[in-house]
Amino acid sequence: MKHIEVHVIEHEEDVASAMSSGLLMVEDLDGASCSDCSESVAYVNGVFIAFAVVLDEMDEPWFLCEECVAPVVEPSVTSNQTSFEDLFIAEEEFDDFDLEDDD
Repeated sequence: MKHIEVHVIEHEEDVASAMSSGLLMVEDLDGASCSDCSESVAYVNGVFIAFAVVLDEMDEPWFLCEECVAPVVEPSVTSNQTSFEDLFIAEEEFDDFDLEDDD
């Protein structure tokens, strides 16, 4: 059996938490990219990009971008399915639609 840990770094503040807990080191983030699709993650031109840190059974960190980690952390939301947010927006738009408006 293989054991992995997935830590999703959604906000810039999460980077500091990951560093203080020993999950990440500053040099880990230099030029960091997704291990699956090679998309840049962490900081690109000073702009924070959300990502996940995956620790394998040897505690070696590797990175995944939001899109590549989504099937693991949000398995019910895929590119072929409608998210709950999409359904909520659609319901609000339907509620605003006036069936009796003749204009």
